[in-house]
Order: sequence, then structure tokens, then C-alpha cells
Amino acid sequence: MTDAKAEVRQPLTLKELVERASRAGSGDTVKVQQILEELGQRSTTALMLLPALLTVSPLSGIPLFSTSAGLLIALVAGQLLLGRKSIWIPGFLRDREVSRKRYQSAMDKVAKAAKVLDYVFRPRLQMLTRRPLSSILQLACFLLALVMPALELIPTSSSIVAAIISLFGIALVTRDGIAALGGIAGIFGASYLAYTWLW
Repeated sequence: MTDAKAEVRQPLTLKELVERASRAGSGDTVKVQQILEELGQRSTTALMLLPALLTVSPLSGIPLFSTSAGLLIALVAGQLLLGRKSIWIPGFLRDREVSRKRYQSAMDKVAKAAKVLDYVFRPRLQMLTRRPLSSILQLACFLLALVMPALELIPTSSSIVAAIISLFGIALVTRDGIAALGGIAGIFGASYLAYTWLW
């Protein structure tokens, strides 16, 4: 169980978050549990953001990775919505693992993106990232994450959803309301694409 009140400093930048996650584990594979431990117990929003960022990376090509990421995001977002002081993650998700080579390759790409994102996103329109409006962002992440397992077999679709979740996560981590507005625009854009594709 992850304690949201533990005395571990919340990541101030996306680069710092990625650097922490990159240090996870020491063997040939990296488990979700090891990533959670490295992020720090107070980084509850990071537990929602990092799986989304990784789903936009080449790791999304691993069978069931998008499903696992979606379940993890939904669990974290749902518990944040309920105001829980600690985040519970079931053992079958904590034990999910990926080879260190693939993980490090993906994290290298995410790290490069993080440098750019840190330059773009900064505290702005902070009222959009604080309660009660932050709950709307968490709800959006929860609902979008629930869709991800169903998109497992449709190429790039889960990555598109994960990119939108990433914008909401970035908004909450960096306190940038512009990122939140970008996520909302992404929902409308993705909905339009889905509508034109289906009809």
C-alpha cells in the first residue's frame, strides 16, 4: 500500500520523476513494485502519470502492457477521487515486469520528451489544477484509463488515450492549467476521430 502522507518530496519536474523511475530495480527485469518504490510514496499523481507516459512509448507494443497500465491508472485515479490517504495496488499489478533493456530504452525516450515538456509546462492557471477542479481531471483519467484495455488490439489507439491522460497528469504535477485544457481538447479531438471512423 502506498502512503500518500509519507515524508517523501513530490517531484517538482517531469525530468526528476523520470530520473527516479529510471533507477528502479537492479536485475535483468524491472517490476512495477520496484518503480513504485523508487518514485517515492508521496508521488501519488506520478503513479498515474508515469504509466501513461510509458504507454506512449514503444513499451505499448508489449502484449497486455496497455491493459496493465490502464488498470493501474484507473486504480490510482479512483482512489485519489475517493480522497484516500493511501493507495492500494493489487499484487498481480505490482508483480508485472518488463526486461530492463526494453524498460531502459523506453525511459531514455521518455527522458528526452520530459526535458522538452519541462520547458513547455509550468505553473499557470493553477485554479484548474486545484480542488475542486482537480477532481474533474482525476475523474477524466479514471474514465479514460478504463477504456485502455478495450483498445489493446487497435494499433496506436491506447497510446492516443494515454497521451491525453499524460496531459492531465502533467497538469496535476506541474500545476499547469494549460496542460489541462490541452487534455480536454484532446478528448474532443479523439472523440471526433472515433466518430468519423465508426460512422
